[in-house]
Amino acid sequence: MKAPKHIARVKQLPCVACRGPATDAHHIRMTPIIGAGQKASDWLTMPLCRTDHADLHADIPMWEMRYGRQIDHVVATLNRLYR
Repeated sequence: MKAPKHIARVKQLPCVACRGPATDAHHIRMTPIIGAGQKASDWLTMPLCRTDHADLHADIPMWEMRYGRQIDHVVATLNRLYR
């Protein structure tokens, strides 16, 4: 589901990994939730800087060990924006 206004708001938050300025809204990549080869809804995003976004895509399990589960960051992002 496309939600361009939400994506714009997500990008205004700090990167969930380094707390620096976010440049990207990362769509979570979790096959059991999204399905193989499918892009998640814009509502299932979290703010990341370009470097941390690339690191996540390079090695999702390692990134999650270091920074926490993607789904937890998405929930925190939604709570921060809409609570």
